[in-house]
Amino acid sequence: MNVLPAELLDCVIDEMQDDASSLRACSLVCKAWLPRTSAHLFKSLSAHFSVETYDQPDPWKAPSFGFHAPIISSARVAAHVQVLRITICPSTVADVAAIVVQLPQLRSLSVGGTLMTTAPSLPPPPSSGRHIGYLCVYQACADVIPYFLSLFASVGTLEVHLCHVDDHFIPRTWPPLRHPVQHLHFWNISGNVLRYLTSLLEPSALEGINASLNQTWDPIDLDDLSHLLRIAGSTIRSLEVQPDYRSFDTISDLSSLQECTHLESITIEASWSLLGNDWWRGFLAFLPFLPPATRVVRFVVSLTGGLARLPDIVMQNVDWGMIGSALERCSGLQRLQVGIRSVDTKPLSSPEYRGLREAILVELPSRLQSIAVFD
Repeated sequence: MNVLPAELLDCVIDEMQDDASSLRACSLVCKAWLPRTSAHLFKSLSAHFSVETYDQPDPWKAPSFGFHAPIISSARVAAHVQVLRITICPSTVADVAAIVVQLPQLRSLSVGGTLMTTAPSLPPPPSSGRHIGYLCVYQACADVIPYFLSLFASVGTLEVHLCHVDDHFIPRTWPPLRHPVQHLHFWNISGNVLRYLTSLLEPSALEGINASLNQTWDPIDLDDLSHLLRIAGSTIRSLEVQPDYRSFDTISDLSSLQECTHLESITIEASWSLLGNDWWRGFLAFLPFLPPATRVVRFVVSLTGGLARLPDIVMQNVDWGMIGSALERCSGLQRLQVGIRSVDTKPLSSPEYRGLREAILVELPSRLQSIAVFD
């Protein structure tokens, strides 16, 4: 094997980067093959620790953490980890943070899964001083969010879902008090958690928000979203929203959207509802307050189950004339996109939906007809 240049051997191994069994076999061939195979084998790691049931005397004991931690932080593995998904519990938050800062190539971190109560007293978090592209905190008490934010100088995308605050929740802060996050994505969180998140973020750094308000428990009031928009203001470039039909009575609270003077695009996704014909009015909740310079508006209708085969019936239920009238004040609008989100449905651009596209266009003002795109 030594007769081949190292560059060619690396190219051969790179072709097997998605075949873990072949990579493991190659890593045993010779020492020269080990670094390249390790780079692919340890590029993405998942460490899900077992946790005892809640009714045990020590419900947060994680017996397997002591086994996995030295492996992940070892020099051979740590040098290659770019994506890490790891379970945390109150007794291991600080230890997981100590491992994270030892991973020089880390670009994506997901933590959570079992932290259903406030964490105990935590030491000051270590800092890597690096940027990370993606940080996800899920199914955890919200007090650990600033702890993991403090590990990095800045965050590209922060995703928060299924996080909560309990009766013993005490807001905590570690330097810096405001964290630079470019994009925020949240879903299935309460208004209390969103307000806490808003207090943690550096407003001048936030460029995009993806907000899911369409959830079955404790929906976020539009007041909370409006406060976030008001804080971020002119720094926001993109907004994606899945509105909740239960928030329609607080439409006036979204006047803060007008303060997002540099907003370039907005995506509004409405889920068809059996609760009545007003399910699509989530589109209208935002349109009266769009800044005039908004360039791209995208409407998406989510379909599930048997309705995925009936997009024409669902889309014709929408008053596109009313939507078109609300959009006419956006003098800078360059593209209007209309689409369907469903695993069972072809895009609206498909030939079989030609009649549906024409029916929608007829209801729109002539200026919008010329910039409408279906996907």
